[in-house]
Amino acid sequence: NIFRGGAVYAGSYNETEAYLYFCRAGLEFLKVSGRQPDIIHLHEWQTSAAAMLYWEVYNKAGLSNPRVILTIHNMDNTGECRAEEFRVTGVEGDLFNTVEKALDERTIGHNPERLSLLKGGVVYSNAVTTVSPTYAVETSTGQGGWLSGTLSMYSSKYHGILNGIDDVMWDPMRDLYLPCAFS
Repeated sequence: NIFRGGAVYAGSYNETEAYLYFCRAGLEFLKVSGRQPDIIHLHEWQTSAAAMLYWEVYNKAGLSNPRVILTIHNMDNTGECRAEEFRVTGVEGDLFNTVEKALDERTIGHNPERLSLLKGGVVYSNAVTTVSPTYAVETSTGQGGWLSGTLSMYSSKYHGILNGIDDVMWDPMRDLYLPCAFS
């Protein structure tokens, strides 16, 4: 039972373990069902392990059509994870415990060194998007904290897409398809 306690968020369970479990479960579902989506779209560190597992396990096991996109909304939490915690996925975390893959460089020399699931998602995804072109530039040129170097290294696949809607086209005061106007 991965959920212990009475709340889905901030429950009395290990959230990292739950997210890792669901990353594996989602990929396992695709494999067993034979589904081959065009895109697997991940968001934040909570789903980043799916990119890592996809390329190291599931792509080699026949789930070969999808490409992986990771969207980063906020870099305040990068999904710190010990290599042994990653085992809940059925894969040894040591596979990712290198600077080139998912090792959080800030933890080198610490006991234990830790993975950054968000960094792993950046490294393993085919494309990485964020909430605006400005934020993409800022985060890959120093304002992304310690991940700026990784984002800069993968700048060819890192894109800012403006977050939001066209407030003229989708104005509820003028939308003819709504039963009543509102603001």
